[in-house]
Amino acid sequence: MADIFRLYGDEFRRQYSLSYQQQLVMRDIGQCRTAVLGGHVDECDNCGGVRVSYNSCRNRHCPKCGSLAEARSKKWQVYAQPPFGQPEQVLDYPDVRP
Repeated sequence: MADIFRLYGDEFRRQYSLSYQQQLVMRDIGQCRTAVLGGHVDECDNCGGVRVSYNSCRNRHCPKCGSLAEARSKKWQVYAQPPFGQPEQVLDYPDVRP
């Protein structure tokens, strides 16, 4: 999707009226994991191999970043469940109508 936004985003924005938020999302996704957002270089201590890692946009609508955030939250939900498979408690309040 980022490649599509980079290639055709300007033309799409000229042709269609987008809200400010939609424009920001397109910009973020187009810049995701590119030199525009910066990055860092990792070097292997054993072989000396170098790998450049670019920073992500962290936008929840981004297919790369949003799915990572969703996976992290699902992982957290698994840890947040009560131990030993105990079901959640549901409280029923008695009907107190006059």
